[in-house]
Formats: sequence, C-alpha cells, structure tokens
Amino acid sequence: MKRLINKIKALTMDEIDLRNEIIRLKKRASVYREENQMLKVKVRKLSSQMFKKDKEIEALLNPKQISNFRKVFSERSVAIISQLREENENLEKQLNEKNSIIKKLQDNLKIAKCYTSSEALNKKNKFNRNSDLRKEKLQLILNLKEKDPVSNCFTPDDQQTLIEMSEPNSAKDESKGETCRIKNSSPESDLDRTELFYPRNNKHEEINYLEDHFLDLLTEVDYLKNTISIIQSEQLKTKHVLENKEDNIEKLVEEIEYLKLIKNPKIQNSRNSVGSAKSHIRSKKEKQEILKKLYGSSIKHKKDFMPKFIIIKEVSSNTENKSTETSEKETSNKQNEEKQSDNKEEDSEAETY
Repeated sequence: MKRLINKIKALTMDEIDLRNEIIRLKKRASVYREENQMLKVKVRKLSSQMFKKDKEIEALLNPKQISNFRKVFSERSVAIISQLREENENLEKQLNEKNSIIKKLQDNLKIAKCYTSSEALNKKNKFNRNSDLRKEKLQLILNLKEKDPVSNCFTPDDQQTLIEMSEPNSAKDESKGETCRIKNSSPESDLDRTELFYPRNNKHEEINYLEDHFLDLLTEVDYLKNTISIIQSEQLKTKHVLENKEDNIEKLVEEIEYLKLIKNPKIQNSRNSVGSAKSHIRSKKEKQEILKKLYGSSIKHKKDFMPKFIIIKEVSSNTENKSTETSEKETSNKQNEEKQSDNKEEDSEAETY
C-alpha cells in the first residue's frame, strides 16, 4: 500500500511539472508568433519599397521620360536660383537699412560730443583762470605778512592751507566786496579802483579770447582726425563686403553654366572641337551678360552703398569704358545668333531622338 501511495504521489508531481512546462511553451509560442507577424509586416513594407524603386528605375531608363525629368530638374534649379536671388536682395536691403541707422546714431553721437567737449573745455579754462588769480592774491597776502610782522589777523604760513580756506569762501567774498563798494560813499582814486577790479599780472581780454579760440581749434582738428580714421575703416569694410558678394555672384554664374552644359552635352563637344580660346572668351562675355540681366538691381544697391568719392571714380571709368562696350555689344549679337542656331539644332536632334 505504501508503495502504491508513493507511486501515485510521484505521478502527480510529474503531471504538475509537465503542465508547467506546457504553459511555458505556449507562452513562448505566442511570443514567436507576434515576432513572426512583425517580420511579415516589415517584409511587406520592404517589398513595396523595392517595387516602387523598380518602377522609378524603369522610368529613368525610358527615353521618353528622360526629357521630362530634365525639364523638371531645370525648373527646380531655376526656382532655387530665384529664391537665392530674393534672399540676397532682402539681406542687402536689411544691411543698407541697418547701416543708415548706425550712421544716424553715429552722427548724433558726434554732435553731442562736440557740444559737450566745448562746454567742458570752457569750464576747465574758467577754473584754471580762477585758480591762477587766487594764487596771485595769496602770494600778495603772504608778502604783506612778511613786511608787516605785527598783525592781529590770523594768517597761516603755508600756501596750501590758504588755498583750502579761500576756495569755499571765494564766491561769498566777491559778493561782499561788491556790496561794500556800493555802501562806501567816500571817493576813491583811479589807481585804487583799477587795483580792485584788475589784478596786477592779469592778461588782456583779447589774449584770453585768442587762447580759448586756439584750444577750440585744436579740439576740432583732433575730432576731424578721428572721423577720417573712422571713415577709412568703414570704406575698407565695405570693400570686403562687396568682394564677397562678387565672389558669390560668380559662383552662381558658374552653376548656371554647368546646368546648361548638363542639358546639352552634344553642344559642349562641338564647342570643344572649335577651340579652347573661343570658349574662354564666350564664357567671360556670358558671365558679364548674365550679371547685367540677372543682377542689375543688386549692382545698383552696391553703388548706392559705396561712398561718394568711389562713385566719382566709377563715373570717370564708365566714360572710358563706353568705347569698349560698343565692341562688346557687337560680339554679344554674334553670340546670340550662334546660340539661336545651336537651339535649333538641339530641337531637331530632340525630335529625331
């Protein structure tokens, strides 16, 4: 009986273990099924992408659709170039506006500095004059003290202490002196009056005026030197900006020429057979024509942005270049005729193709 009971217990334990293993295997199977479904979805997406790419490759290989593709590509390139042009013009306008604002602020600053500098110089000159007069008065007082040893008044020996004592009370002394003169009814001699109103070693008014005028002239000269240096630095900055813009324009012209050559490679081969010298001449003249047509507005902005004396130089150079422009016009007409003939050949080749 005991053996049977033990066998039954062993069987029940084995059944429980088997059930647990079955549950685990079912869970794993469900996980694998989900992963399999995800992989199937990815395979479907990849197959659809491959199918689309195959269609695109077939469309590119078809000769009928190649011309359409070229047209679309050229239209997109032209749109991109026009957007770049508009952005460049907007940036130039913003730059000119900011430069005008900066110049206005600088002019206001310069005017304010001129007024404040003149006022400060006048104040300094007045202070220096008053200090010289006070020193002369104090020296007279000290000389009188040396001559008269007995005196009831308190006068310090040092000159600095006298200056410190006399500076705060100078205005009061002047006002008191004027009131005392009005009150005193006793007549005074001409010498006494001159000594009261004018010190002994005082300069003439015209000399003082000339000194002040000379100092003002020196300040104006320094100010003009500073303005000249500032203007020269601004001119250098504008030159660098214009050079960078010209480089960008040349790059855009080269891109346009490259796109033209991509459109018609047969014409490129025919031109290479004619000669390298003619191709160089045409490329230069085409650049000039494109600059005149496409970037005429930007060049006008640049001329407005340049200073006046540079514009005068350009006018003189333009008068000299009028004779050369006539010859360039004749060559441009010949080039236009050649281009028209080339375009006709391209159209005929496209139709035959």
